Amino acid sequence: MTDTDGRPRVGRLDPNRFSLDDRYTTLDGEILLTGVQGLARMVIDQVRHDRVRSLRTAAFVSGYPGSPLGGFDQALERAPKGDIKLCHVPGLNEELAATAIWGSQQDNLATLDNCDGVIGLWYGKSPGLDRCGDVLRHANQHGVGHNGGVVLAVGDDPSSKSSTLPGASEAAMFDLGIPALAPGTVSELLWLGHHGYALSRYAGVWAGLKITTGLADGFAITSVSSQSPTIVNPQVEFDGKPWVFKQRPRFFIPDTVELEQELYEKRLPAAEAYAAANSLNRITLSTPNDRIGIIAAGRTFHELRQALADLGIDDQALSRAGIRLLQLGMVFPLERHIVSRFADGLTDIVVVEEKRSFIEMLLRNSLYGRTDAPRIHGKARADGRRLVPTDSELTADRIATALRSILADLTTVEMRPAASDRLSAPPHDSQSVVVTPVPVAIQLVKPATATRAAAFCSGCPHNRSTINATDSPSGGGVGCHALVMTMDRGAQTYTQMGGEGAQWIGRAPFVKEPHFVQNMGDGTFFHSGSLAMRFAIAAGVNTTFKLLYNGVVAMTGGQDPTGQLDVPEVCAMLLAERVAKIIIVADEPGRYGSGRKGTLRVPKAVAVWGRDRLEEAQHVLAATPGVTVLVYDQACANELRRLRKRGKAPARPMRVVINEAVCEGCGDCGVKSSCLSVHPVDTPFGRKTQIHQASCNSDYSCLDGDCPAFVTVHTDSTTARPTPNIPADLEPLATLPRVSDDGFGVYITGVGGTGVVTMNQILATAASFDGLTVTGVDQTGLSQKGGPVVSHLKFWNGDTDRSAAVGDGGADTAIVLDLLVAVEAKHLARLNPTRTRTLACTSVVPTSSMVTNTKTSFGEAGPMVAALRERSLDSGFATVDVAGLCESLFGEHMPANLIALGAAYQMGALPVTARALEQAIEANGVATERSLAAFRAGRLALSDPARLELLARPTRAGMIPSTTTPAADDQAARLVASSAIPLAVREFAASRASELIAYQGIRLAQRYLSVLEAVGETEDTAAAGSVALTSAVATHLHRFMAYKDEYEVARLHLLPRFDEELNRLVPGGTKLRYQLHPPVLKSLGMKNKIALPPLLARPMFVSLRAMRRTRGTSFDPFGRTSMRRLERELVEEYIILVTGFRLTADNLPAAIAIASLPEQVRGYEDVKLRNVEQYRDAVAHGLGAAPSL
Repeated sequence: MTDTDGRPRVGRLDPNRFSLDDRYTTLDGEILLTGVQGLARMVIDQVRHDRVRSLRTAAFVSGYPGSPLGGFDQALERAPKGDIKLCHVPGLNEELAATAIWGSQQDNLATLDNCDGVIGLWYGKSPGLDRCGDVLRHANQHGVGHNGGVVLAVGDDPSSKSSTLPGASEAAMFDLGIPALAPGTVSELLWLGHHGYALSRYAGVWAGLKITTGLADGFAITSVSSQSPTIVNPQVEFDGKPWVFKQRPRFFIPDTVELEQELYEKRLPAAEAYAAANSLNRITLSTPNDRIGIIAAGRTFHELRQALADLGIDDQALSRAGIRLLQLGMVFPLERHIVSRFADGLTDIVVVEEKRSFIEMLLRNSLYGRTDAPRIHGKARADGRRLVPTDSELTADRIATALRSILADLTTVEMRPAASDRLSAPPHDSQSVVVTPVPVAIQLVKPATATRAAAFCSGCPHNRSTINATDSPSGGGVGCHALVMTMDRGAQTYTQMGGEGAQWIGRAPFVKEPHFVQNMGDGTFFHSGSLAMRFAIAAGVNTTFKLLYNGVVAMTGGQDPTGQLDVPEVCAMLLAERVAKIIIVADEPGRYGSGRKGTLRVPKAVAVWGRDRLEEAQHVLAATPGVTVLVYDQACANELRRLRKRGKAPARPMRVVINEAVCEGCGDCGVKSSCLSVHPVDTPFGRKTQIHQASCNSDYSCLDGDCPAFVTVHTDSTTARPTPNIPADLEPLATLPRVSDDGFGVYITGVGGTGVVTMNQILATAASFDGLTVTGVDQTGLSQKGGPVVSHLKFWNGDTDRSAAVGDGGADTAIVLDLLVAVEAKHLARLNPTRTRTLACTSVVPTSSMVTNTKTSFGEAGPMVAALRERSLDSGFATVDVAGLCESLFGEHMPANLIALGAAYQMGALPVTARALEQAIEANGVATERSLAAFRAGRLALSDPARLELLARPTRAGMIPSTTTPAADDQAARLVASSAIPLAVREFAASRASELIAYQGIRLAQRYLSVLEAVGETEDTAAAGSVALTSAVATHLHRFMAYKDEYEVARLHLLPRFDEELNRLVPGGTKLRYQLHPPVLKSLGMKNKIALPPLLARPMFVSLRAMRRTRGTSFDPFGRTSMRRLERELVEEYIILVTGFRLTADNLPAAIAIASLPEQVRGYEDVKLRNVEQYRDAVAHGLGAAPSL
């Protein structure tokens, strides 16, 4: 069987019978599994394997979701179980979940019904294990039930990707007397998981699985079998008597003392014997002449193997150099027999492990007293010099650095140069790629370059609720809202989960501040945070708890909090706890009370306010002595989006659109909403703002922006946009890249929420259809919140023990979905100019700082693209504006990842066939027709861009490149032609003169052009041929002259082009409303905008447009307001400024910078007033810095 690409198809997975459920239902064969899915598969398979042994067992699962096991509970719920009896009860918290698991093992509690035993699985992250210390110590000493057994799935986050602290669990398990198993791959997770249950039953102990982030987020092709794995239960004797564990029916003093002795003197030695009998630890490479040994466990062992390969040390080289390898599957108790055998004949042992010296400590204890004991090197060499890092996670690159140092001293083995020596070193941060030195004066206006950081989702309630409006210190907490710790929102402190607010009790007696504000998510409240509130009440401190009630545990996948109460029930509970005052602030306050929508009844003592009174509520509560609570009630935006798509929540038909002609690009709507769907966009008139319709979650906070550019329309959200007719008959590539014995690495960089992980999974599935083996890992964590996301994928021709991650210089293909992420030093380092093909997507994806700060820009794409090109093959580099192409073809951004996938295939950067990729897209089952069209569009973007251009819209929806008329254009052209304006500036000057004619009339345009003539003449005298100053004045004098008063806003709202663009943005929109807050009404005390329908608004706009000729005259009814007088003053000030420069060639750059300062004068009313103040200060500062001007 061959594909049209000519490649033999011996698929590991059959695309004709493939289903996503195969990962759980296939009994024999190979499946594609992530680590989290593998854990769910493991517990289901254990019950299946018990049946093969004629045991009718059931499974009880409980725990608390947390990264890296955040999605495990959902994976388990989704998994088809057939007639498997599996009871999953999400834990209220980790401790109570562990207690429930303990109950499943208590044979004296009650007789089992219709099953021979119950296996238990507890899940949680390492901090959860820490809080379970007491219950686990009790439960482990008590032992497991008959035909039962317990495995702890402990998620370790060594680099603190989604945790408040880096995590490692083996030391805690050691202290609890729980054997610690360390899988490194999905296959090892299944294997050691089954042995964990067998060991637990045999030795009567609970067994722990250390599951690191790289394993949980990783994936691989994995073999599964319906046959029970071979289990050997060794015969052990103590005091000359055979020993078999049997749970005692009594568990109390004095039995507990005897059980402690049994645990440490019998059960743990039995666990060690089990490990030996079942080869859980393996010497993977050995010769009689070895002198050096290297030990590693779990994922670190595979990183070690990759590090050795990167150093050019294969198995033959290891044997020649006398280097022996030991892979530990169980790190505690350490199997002394294999350690002794491993150490025989060695002079030195190197222990490679993350965090503390755990294996190293046990190894030293095991070998202590041997006369031929080898020297042990771990965190430090035998002579005390540092060797293996103690921080973060150990990647192959970090291990290679340590190995290079120690092996060079201990052996003569030849090693490749380090990647940093073989490749030109990348810059130390992304800023050095895009920022060049500029004169001091120019720095006054040069925007800061954005960096990609995690942020709240579009429409997230935390965008508003976490703003501290008081002067009180405040604390962050665990959950999505923890992002405030990286924002300028005043949060100074945080605690462990459940401790939120208790830190103030210890600080308050010794400080002057009388009050504290503490954020707390509803998931944390139900987990354990309610106790912190009770403690604060008992301590008598003044604290306002902001209870951020969004209805789900959004951080780990949108689960309902276990033990959840609705808001009225929570309020009644808090009042019973003697909370002094409660105010509910809600996005839909009408749901409370007696109105038509008032379905929620709250206690009389509780006030319910709209979210427009959030600031007032905070001040009221801060002034109330004692513990107060602000319940911010608004549903998680992303969860609402999912529910709306599934028809389980009512859609919000109203859409918000910004008239870009009216928009000043001031960013006030971004400041008010902090919403990532409020996109800054570049236009011929500079920076403007657009609501990104495809990602908008209909929160409407942006409408609070002090700006008349907003309109709203209603639309039928169920109407799907038509899929473009992309041809399906594209020719496959004649040749594809080879997959060598060292594998083929694909490195994908992008932004959370844009389909990076989906792309990686489709690639992996396609590779398996083509007969390749794959390993990979998706590095997300908090980054899924609009931050940087990285995916690694490696293709292999067979099984491998190498790392799933792409190391420095190891990328054969780089798919860049975001330039800002890709040019960070750690990502550039993965590229290699001698091997890497790079597809760079040049699209601008705004960052959170760009949304809230107009002085932040994305930066120029050119230098970033150049940096990527320098690290790529000369013949293997391509660029595509994926987002722009996607929007123009599909009217949304979601299929952009598949356009990139198609382009990467077409440039010959992927070792998989087009047919396999399309079959994988079909198997994914999400918007299949559009997804296939997007993939094919990506192929056309490189193979036949002209053909694709015929299908794409010519301009970005919403853009209004001109507000003028043909008559005004002709008048302006004649004026410019007869002027002395420099030739290089004339085209632009004519366009702006035309705008001024349409704005006011020909006199204003004539004055504009006369200023340009004067500035141009002065500039040419100072620096012959220079037009930079004249160009700057042409831009910014127009900005000042064409200030947007009532007349201009009316004219711009009446532009026919806006109506056209509005229909492109929201096809078929109805119930158009202009969202206006007229300055006159605002000055009379009207706080909110009014929504005017066209029937009322348009006649008013027509009248105002006709009145624009009165602007600035004695007949101007609005001209005497302070704002209009200020705007006229700015014009005169600017003309005097730029025509009064005493120019020389030396001070010309400073003059250009000062003349460009009006760029920051944006916005309306109060926003503009603040900007004008900053502008005037900047002008004074600039002139002071350049006295010669």
